Amino acid sequence: MIYYTETKYWNSDNLMNSLSKGRDDYFEVLRRMGLECISIPIFRPRRFLTVYERLNFDRRVYKAWWHKLKKLGSGDTLVIHSPSSEKFSGYAGLIREASSRGCRVVTIVFELETFFNMDYRRLGKLKRAASVKIEKALFDISDAIVVHNDVMKEKLESIGVDGAKMFSVGVMDYLRDEQLSDELTERISMNKAVAFAGNLSYEKSRFEYDLPDGFRCNLYGADYTGHTSKDICYKGVFDPMSLMDIMEGSFGLVWDGDSVDGCTGSYGDYLRFNNPHKIALYLASGMPVIVWSEAAMAHFVRRENCGLTVDSLREVPGLIASLTADEYESMRMNACRIGNEMRKGVHIRTTVEAALEYTEKKNKRCVLIIFTREPREGYSKTRMMPYLNAGQCAELQRCMLRDLEEISRKIHNKGTQIVIAHAGGCGFLKEAFNDIAYRYIEQRGESLGDKMRNAISDVIDMGYERAVLIGSDIPDLDEDDIKEAFELLNENDIVLGSTEDGGYYLIGMDEIHQAAFPNVHYGTDSVYEETVKHIKEAGLSVGQTGKCRDMDTAEDIADYRSSMRRDGDLRKKHTGKFLSDIAKISVIIPVYNEISEIDRMMDQMNRYVDECEIIFVDGMSTDGTAEKIAKYINNIQRDGHGFKLITCEKGRGVQMNRGAEASTGDVLFFLHCDSTVPDDFPKEIRRVMASYEWGCFGVKFASGNFFMLTNRIISNQRAKLWALPFGDQGIFIDRDLFFDMGMYPEQALMEDYEFSLALKEKGCRPGMTRRRILTSDRRYGKGTKNILRTELNMCRLRHMHRRGAGEEVLKSMYEDIRS
Repeated sequence: MIYYTETKYWNSDNLMNSLSKGRDDYFEVLRRMGLECISIPIFRPRRFLTVYERLNFDRRVYKAWWHKLKKLGSGDTLVIHSPSSEKFSGYAGLIREASSRGCRVVTIVFELETFFNMDYRRLGKLKRAASVKIEKALFDISDAIVVHNDVMKEKLESIGVDGAKMFSVGVMDYLRDEQLSDELTERISMNKAVAFAGNLSYEKSRFEYDLPDGFRCNLYGADYTGHTSKDICYKGVFDPMSLMDIMEGSFGLVWDGDSVDGCTGSYGDYLRFNNPHKIALYLASGMPVIVWSEAAMAHFVRRENCGLTVDSLREVPGLIASLTADEYESMRMNACRIGNEMRKGVHIRTTVEAALEYTEKKNKRCVLIIFTREPREGYSKTRMMPYLNAGQCAELQRCMLRDLEEISRKIHNKGTQIVIAHAGGCGFLKEAFNDIAYRYIEQRGESLGDKMRNAISDVIDMGYERAVLIGSDIPDLDEDDIKEAFELLNENDIVLGSTEDGGYYLIGMDEIHQAAFPNVHYGTDSVYEETVKHIKEAGLSVGQTGKCRDMDTAEDIADYRSSMRRDGDLRKKHTGKFLSDIAKISVIIPVYNEISEIDRMMDQMNRYVDECEIIFVDGMSTDGTAEKIAKYINNIQRDGHGFKLITCEKGRGVQMNRGAEASTGDVLFFLHCDSTVPDDFPKEIRRVMASYEWGCFGVKFASGNFFMLTNRIISNQRAKLWALPFGDQGIFIDRDLFFDMGMYPEQALMEDYEFSLALKEKGCRPGMTRRRILTSDRRYGKGTKNILRTELNMCRLRHMHRRGAGEEVLKSMYEDIRS
């Protein structure tokens, strides 16, 4: 059933202007088209309302609307108008609720408040802001929108409204069943003055009070306070229908604003994109028009040759004087032709019919087929192994299905049915899609192509007119991709959505086309290309949605994590959260003569040995450090987990690079042996790495010395503001980025400083954890004097390094306490 909502101005029966005429004509045309009326009762506040009274008033209006709209759902269409004469905060929410039940929504724009830049007072600004918010929400909800003209359509497209769902009326209608009076040619002729009908107040039509000499004008309307003369004749106030029989003039003037030299001010500027109702009054009366050359209606007037377009009203007397009788008669006859159509409501009817046809075509009996298998360990996403274990592979599949359920729910709420085509059972699938899946059908057939064809064939046999099938391992997929696929089927036989690896994630059609399922080897990088080729060879058209990435290999996970850092929406998905939580961390600890610290570090890392890869890189210690690590490893080694020990030449840069080369983690965490990490440090690292390509911990020292506190503050601010963390802050970094940067420079000193500088120059800013790492202050010595001496020496070394001092010079000035 197709419904339309009808509201009126509370005093519309007593109005002596066309304020309600335009919307009443729309309602009458919709009634004549056979649409079912939902009449909304009129609420009129009798005075200025307090906040409490306003809220109570809104409640009453909301309740009235809710009672009328609650029955609408799938299969219904609701034609609404904007703005509604009843403006209340819950209006858009009620329409959205009906839409979520599957009701299609068509919005007719009476006035476009979004671009009406009137200078309101404070309270007026708040009311207008609320109206604009409602208006934009309605545009988002609507399946189709009826706008005034193509200029208005372009304006709305500029703020993101879909142009495909907008339909232009072109010119307003002006309904009238009775014939016009017989004195038409006597009242409307070339030798008459120009007619102007409308609000004649100084605030609204200021230009009328400053018409140029020689401009003859008949004025019709209320609130005129200007002078009259032989050129300016005030005729009085008439109701809209009577005015059509008595209005005299050569042309009807369509003008607004402050000046005769162009339509200026808020009202004048509005003419650039709206259809003023007075142009419908003139043309419906058989009178040609004069419009501003920059108005949206100027193109219509020139195309239909039903009047004049001018830059300034000063041009009008001369232009009329230069017209020949034949030229004027041609304009008048065109005005009569157009007016005859207007009086019958032709323009409104054809545009609304086109909008309804679009929504019907767009919302054919549609079905979305989710083509998937039950997530089970050892059967799901096995190409991810051994990067992920069997349990993680199955959980990844579950996460992608949960994300797909949220997308499918939005599609389902728009009236599209959901069918699950499954393999390997459907226990989890029924749990995940419980309240939105219409049917569960088992995949059947030999090849993947056979299974997809049979699934589509099965649902078309159920009576669906349009089917789109999607895979379940496309974490980039969103609601718009699916909506686009259904829309592309309006113009194409088949629709496909390609993946970055050469396959496709989506296929849709209105009927089974065997050419869409050629005998190709699925899983290769040419499937999409070969399928499109076969479709076109069969003489069928194919529409293509945007390219998406599937999730089949470890490389796909790395790509997805990289995309997550740029797209916050991906981080919020179940898939994004899961992949963040399972990112493997390799802790790389360079050691040299750390016999006094190594027990503490190994005990500390032992708590995380099942969660992280722990790699000690010994620089040929001479104090028994390596032997102690080896003994510890032998004592705690367990099934595939534990510490690793490798040996190489001394030097932090060299040692950290050798450790990175021996690692397998997604994230490399470089940790000094004299540092103490906060509890649950892997969670801190993963949280930062979900948004950044590298990062560090904030640092703190055990010492309570004032200058160590200063050092702590400076170090953390340097890392946060200048993007230059040092090694004692526990730098962690994406594995691929680390090797792309060429690893640490293998130099005696400043390897961390150089590496941070290189990343900064590349444009990579680090993230910082919430919790801090405790770093030993042993290299600073005891007492304020030693601390200051060490800090000054560190500053001097950095300064000399920046000025190009050689490695040997710097090394000679640096006291290595581990030697």
